[in-house]
Amino acid sequence: MFYIKNKEVWKPIFGYEDLYEISNYGRVKSIERLVKSNNNNFRLQKESIRKPTVNNRGYFSIRLCKNGKYKAQFIHRLVAIAFIDNPNNLPEVNHKDEDKKNNRVENLEWCTRKYNMNYGTVKDKIIGIYVPPNVKKKSKYTTSELYELRLEKARKDAKLAEHISHK
Repeated sequence: MFYIKNKEVWKPIFGYEDLYEISNYGRVKSIERLVKSNNNNFRLQKESIRKPTVNNRGYFSIRLCKNGKYKAQFIHRLVAIAFIDNPNNLPEVNHKDEDKKNNRVENLEWCTRKYNMNYGTVKDKIIGIYVPPNVKKKSKYTTSELYELRLEKARKDAKLAEHISHK
């Protein structure tokens, strides 16, 4: 889909048209509208940028309300649905730079579960051998020795888990 790089573009959120919009930068805003208050009067709710929360897995999400019902939505999925074509109906959205909080459209892509799980350093993170580039480590072991030690530990943990699950 078309958008201008370095310019914020807003589009309606699918299923919440006339209520909320999402930008190519990953920001959500509530559209100015009349809302019913508790005493059955109507009040003007002004347009406002909504503040997302971070879930326990590190992803930004936002609670959207329609007809009195709230639903949490992942920001990266809202951006992808609004701005990235998905002709193959791929189920997941990948963060190209692996930063779950970077929800700009140019950092996102539709993908398969397998692609997402094998992307970048995700496998290293799962078995505990990934060290972020900005972390300085002092060790008596070389990088390849640490890799082998952690790989061996992961194998032992997997065997133990399998043994426990068969009891």
